[in-house]
Amino acid sequence: PAMVWRLGATPAVLSVAAASLAALAGFCASVYSSRLIARLPLVGPPLAAVARDARRALTDRRAHLASGLGIATHLLGILLVYLLALAARTPIPLLDCLLIVPPALLVSALPVSLGGWGVREGAFLAGFAMVGGDPAGGVTVSVLFGGTGILLGAVCALLAQLYGDSPRQRHPDPKKFQ
Repeated sequence: PAMVWRLGATPAVLSVAAASLAALAGFCASVYSSRLIARLPLVGPPLAAVARDARRALTDRRAHLASGLGIATHLLGILLVYLLALAARTPIPLLDCLLIVPPALLVSALPVSLGGWGVREGAFLAGFAMVGGDPAGGVTVSVLFGGTGILLGAVCALLAQLYGDSPRQRHPDPKKFQ
């Protein structure tokens, strides 16, 4: 609804809405019909196991915490894109980032490129163009966003090396305690 309100009922917005609704309906249907899925030839049993595990995860008491942390992660990613756009002198309203970032990251998660590089930049270019922003600025922000992931991974690896325990210290030999 926010995309239609902000951008109008354009073919691009309607296709994103249709794809989102289809994905949500497919997920809900798969979670609640694992027995029916199991009957499919070849892919049925593994997909049914995934559906059962998803249903178990959604009904577990810790699911609310996991869902909350997932939503917080996405909101912080949207805020990061907004701040990177400001730093790159590509001003874009925070609401527009809220509309652009989730679909762009969803598309970049498709396994068609290495780490989503290229796909994410194309999605940001299209998203920034849709809301009237600078498409080149969208590509710049996407590259900066991807760079933060690499930088974060390097910092975490360095911290793990500096402060982490060795595997032998974490998993002592059980024979020594007998």
